[in-house]
Amino acid sequence: MIYPIIGHAEYGWSFVGTDINDESLNTCQTLIDKNASLREDIQIRKQCNTSHIFQDIILSTDKFDITMCNPPFHDSMASAEEGTQRKW
Repeated sequence: MIYPIIGHAEYGWSFVGTDINDESLNTCQTLIDKNASLREDIQIRKQCNTSHIFQDIILSTDKFDITMCNPPFHDSMASAEEGTQRKW
Protein backbone atom coordinates (compact mmCIF):
# COMPACT_ATOMS: atom_id res chain seq x y z
CA MET A 1 0.00 0.00 0.00
CA ILE A 2 2.98 2.29 0.48
CA TYR A 3 3.64 2.71 -3.25
CA PRO A 4 0.09 3.87 -4.04
CA ILE A 5 0.15 6.31 -1.12
CA ILE A 6 3.49 7.80 -2.20
CA GLY A 7 2.62 7.78 -5.91
CA HIS A 8 -0.66 9.53 -5.28
CA ALA A 9 0.73 12.05 -2.79
CA GLU A 10 3.80 12.99 -4.82
CA TYR A 11 2.59 12.66 -8.42
CA GLY A 12 -1.21 12.45 -8.35
CA TRP A 13 -1.17 8.96 -9.82
CA SER A 14 -4.07 6.53 -9.42
CA PHE A 15 -3.67 2.87 -8.53
CA VAL A 16 -5.43 -0.47 -8.44
CA GLY A 17 -4.13 -2.70 -5.67
CA THR A 18 -4.74 -6.43 -5.66
CA ASP A 19 -4.18 -9.25 -3.23
CA ILE A 20 -5.39 -12.74 -2.42
CA ASN A 21 -5.44 -12.17 1.33
CA ASP A 22 -8.64 -10.77 2.87
CA GLU A 23 -6.86 -9.32 5.89
CA SER A 24 -4.43 -7.40 3.67
CA LEU A 25 -7.26 -6.12 1.50
CA ASN A 26 -9.29 -5.04 4.53
CA THR A 27 -6.31 -3.20 6.01
CA CYS A 28 -5.74 -1.35 2.73
CA GLN A 29 -9.41 -0.48 2.40
CA THR A 30 -9.43 0.88 5.96
CA LEU A 31 -6.46 3.14 5.13
CA ILE A 32 -8.23 4.37 2.02
CA ASP A 33 -11.51 4.95 3.87
CA LYS A 34 -9.75 7.00 6.56
CA ASN A 35 -7.94 9.21 4.04
CA ALA A 36 -10.33 11.17 1.86
CA SER A 37 -7.54 12.13 -0.54
CA LEU A 38 -7.05 8.45 -1.48
CA ARG A 39 -10.68 7.43 -2.00
CA GLU A 40 -11.01 8.51 -5.62
CA ASP A 41 -7.61 7.33 -6.81
CA ILE A 42 -6.82 4.01 -5.13
CA GLN A 43 -9.00 0.96 -5.73
CA ILE A 44 -8.62 -2.45 -4.09
CA ARG A 45 -9.53 -5.67 -5.91
CA LYS A 46 -9.34 -9.26 -4.70
CA GLN A 47 -7.72 -11.92 -6.86
CA CYS A 48 -9.74 -15.03 -6.05
CA ASN A 49 -7.67 -17.39 -8.20
CA THR A 50 -4.11 -17.78 -6.92
CA SER A 51 -3.06 -19.17 -10.31
CA HIS A 52 -3.76 -15.86 -12.02
CA ILE A 53 -2.26 -12.42 -11.67
CA PHE A 54 -4.32 -10.14 -13.91
CA GLN A 55 -7.22 -12.31 -15.09
CA ASP A 56 -10.48 -10.98 -13.62
CA ILE A 57 -8.55 -8.06 -12.11
CA ILE A 58 -8.04 -5.87 -15.17
CA LEU A 59 -11.41 -4.72 -16.44
CA SER A 60 -12.21 -3.92 -20.05
CA THR A 61 -12.45 -0.22 -19.17
CA ASP A 62 -9.07 -0.11 -17.40
CA LYS A 63 -5.94 1.45 -18.84
CA PHE A 64 -2.60 0.96 -17.10
CA ASP A 65 0.75 2.57 -17.83
CA ILE A 66 2.75 0.26 -15.56
CA THR A 67 2.39 -2.76 -13.31
CA MET A 68 4.50 -3.68 -10.30
CA CYS A 69 4.47 -6.32 -7.63
CA ASN A 70 5.98 -6.82 -4.22
CA PRO A 71 7.98 -9.85 -3.27
CA PRO A 72 5.75 -12.49 -1.73
CA PHE A 73 4.83 -12.02 1.91
CA HIS A 74 4.26 -15.08 4.05
CA ASP A 75 2.09 -15.57 7.09
CA SER A 76 4.53 -17.99 8.75
CA MET A 77 8.06 -19.36 8.50
CA ALA A 78 6.63 -22.68 7.29
CA SER A 79 4.81 -20.91 4.46
CA ALA A 80 8.00 -19.09 3.46
CA GLU A 81 10.03 -22.31 3.47
CA GLU A 82 7.35 -24.09 1.42
CA GLY A 83 7.50 -21.33 -1.18
CA THR A 84 11.26 -21.60 -1.34
CA GLN A 85 11.15 -25.37 -1.77
CA ARG A 86 8.78 -25.05 -4.75
CA LYS A 87 11.50 -23.09 -6.57
CA TRP A 88 13.95 -25.98 -6.44
